[in-house]
Amino acid sequence: MKKLFFLISSILITFHSFASDPIHIDEQLLRSFAVQFPHAQKVAWQEMDDAYVVSFIENGIRLRIVYMRNGSLTHFLRYYLEENLPLDIRLKIKAKYPGKEIYGVIEENLISNIQKNSKTVFYIKLQDDSSWIIIKAERNKKLKPIEKLNKYI
Repeated sequence: MKKLFFLISSILITFHSFASDPIHIDEQLLRSFAVQFPHAQKVAWQEMDDAYVVSFIENGIRLRIVYMRNGSLTHFLRYYLEENLPLDIRLKIKAKYPGKEIYGVIEENLISNIQKNSKTVFYIKLQDDSSWIIIKAERNKKLKPIEKLNKYI
């Protein structure tokens, strides 16, 4: 009985030591997020030293956004499939890599609040029966292969 009590006490102490303080997110940031993403589902916030990270799904697309503590959006990622990839980039990939299937896309958007501009980069994973290729694409630039992996069948 003592062993069981000791075991249960140890487990409870361990769980308590890993428990973190609840995240306190500025109400204005929460309201702004709710207005910008009214259909967000499965919303999860994380607190970092100088920023907040929110992960969620909207219209079937997974997103991860980094907000600075002052509420400015600095970086976001979108994860989706071929049908959401801009047509011009999709056509370039189909022309350069015939026979390859677009497996998935990560769209990275970097926002500079100082220069008031943004940059969008697409990382596209292609596949065929024997290999995977990851391509970096930007609008008005050449496609750049980043990594190639062979499949073992």
